[in-house]
Amino acid sequence: MAGRKLRDEADARACLAAMEASGLSLSEWARQHGMDGRSLHCWRMSLARRSSSPPPVPDRADVQRQTGTPVAPRNSDKGDAM
Repeated sequence: MAGRKLRDEADARACLAAMEASGLSLSEWARQHGMDGRSLHCWRMSLARRSSSPPPVPDRADVQRQTGTPVAPRNSDKGDAM
């Protein structure tokens, strides 16, 4: 029988921290604590993907709006043909 699913990111982070501190495998920790191991695994994968993805690069219009300073176009924006 599957255990309870994690409610949200905070719940997932708390459970993952407790699982890491216990030294048990994910499946064993989930079983001992009445958690759905698949749900815990999915959260672990999702959080790992988020932390490894680079932050989004703002486009020039966003930078100009935020700073009030014109931003020079990139070389690819000049329309130069090779």
